[in-house]
Amino acid sequence: MKRILLIILVTGVLLLGACGGAIKHYANEEFGYSIDYPEDWFLEEISPTKIGIRTGNIAYNQIQIDAYIGGPASTLMSDALLAVEYENRLWQSFSTIGGTDLKVSVNERATGKWDWVIVFTVIYEDALLQGGEFIKETESITYTIFFIQSADWPEGQEVIDSFSLVQ
Repeated sequence: MKRILLIILVTGVLLLGACGGAIKHYANEEFGYSIDYPEDWFLEEISPTKIGIRTGNIAYNQIQIDAYIGGPASTLMSDALLAVEYENRLWQSFSTIGGTDLKVSVNERATGKWDWVIVFTVIYEDALLQGGEFIKETESITYTIFFIQSADWPEGQEVIDSFSLVQ
């Protein structure tokens, strides 16, 4: 028991050190997920199904999580059609806001925590941005974790890694 408590304590200290301070916990009970993020970041509930998390110091570093009610798209389309659908959605999103030169380097089914992974670069407001989308499907809800960053952002990946489904 003491060993488990020590492991939990060390893990907590490492998380605090990695993120540079205290951690906040956000849980969406209606859609069954949670995520942890540094307390000096900003979380906004954009809609009942969507949140945004961003840092205060770099305008482009942000994460959005959305929950879509309905069965998984993978049961309705082949992987090839899903890849086209996901890439078209990115093109539409970025062209609407003036993004150019979208280059998708990964757009494929994944194993493990995520069911689908997309990685891309895009030019927006003369800045080269990197981003991605991780998709997790359950029987009744599809979760999308979209991120965009202007530089290497390990803290953002730590926040994404903290995403978990809760009962």
